[in-house]
Amino acid sequence: MGKKAMSDVHPFVSIIIPNWNRKDMLRACLKSLTNLTYPNYEIIVVDEASTDGSPEMVKIEFPDVKIITRGKNRRRLGFAGACNVGIKSAKGEMIALFNNDAVADPSWLTELVKTISFSSDIGTVGGVILHWEPNQIIWSAGEKIDLITGESWRVAYGKRMDELGNVGDVDYICGCAPLIRREVIKKIGLLDEDYFMYREDVDWNLRAKRAGYKCKVSPSSIVWHKVPLNRNTSLAAYSHYSKGVFRLCFEHFPSKYLFTALFFQSIIVPIFEILWFKRSVSFVAVRLRGFFENLLELREIIVRRRKNELFGKLTLKSRTKECLAIAKEAGASGRRPLG
Repeated sequence: MGKKAMSDVHPFVSIIIPNWNRKDMLRACLKSLTNLTYPNYEIIVVDEASTDGSPEMVKIEFPDVKIITRGKNRRRLGFAGACNVGIKSAKGEMIALFNNDAVADPSWLTELVKTISFSSDIGTVGGVILHWEPNQIIWSAGEKIDLITGESWRVAYGKRMDELGNVGDVDYICGCAPLIRREVIKKIGLLDEDYFMYREDVDWNLRAKRAGYKCKVSPSSIVWHKVPLNRNTSLAAYSHYSKGVFRLCFEHFPSKYLFTALFFQSIIVPIFEILWFKRSVSFVAVRLRGFFENLLELREIIVRRRKNELFGKLTLKSRTKECLAIAKEAGASGRRPLG
């Protein structure tokens, strides 16, 4: 098959993997990606100056994988920045992001391309992400967000794969293993590096929705994610997450929902975290610090908000009833689909 014909049937895809000191996980990740059934793709690893031998492992064991190694004296870019480095180097008509602690089913990419090719207004698509152990328990089948509370959650979290059913409408695809059209990136720009890590994927999806693109879930596209069923979030990670939550509200939420979302995220959520998930006072302090850090950057955030509004009006549903049901279920089970 000639190159043009291959591109017509199987558009060229670039898979971008950020990495920092996760050699063994990266090896398993790359092994799964080099065994994909999809015939037309490249893999790019962006390594943030790992000291565990990750770059050397890639060069020796996966010679066909392109690796971009950043200098040791440079500051870490975070997930968003590392992905952007890879995207700038990518040749694909479509871009897939992939976490280094994930493993793909052989048909993962084939099913994503099949879904995104169904309609030109589908800008982003994701599959079903399962826990590594137990390996038939769902971590995410798309994500939803509520305008009134600002809360988000992973669809079907904690259910068995055979209980999934119809996924229906979702608001965004998490950054673990999404596929996005190159044309979408040209319109909305790269990932926002000010998020560093957490919520940059939501911001990206919401910009795409503003530009008129839909995001869909392909239930037959499977990824296993090596995260514990009930993991404990570190204080440092929660700090990045909290700042991102408030930044997202300030940048995207319509004015009539902004204050209710900020109140819920700054007051109600910390109370919920303490009562249901036994968070320490340190986590509450970190969350409130995330709010005030955004206030200090408010002028810059307003500029970004106005730029986002130029892409178009954000159309999201109010999902408060569904959100409260999810929160009640989370409190009873101790599982954390929220966030």
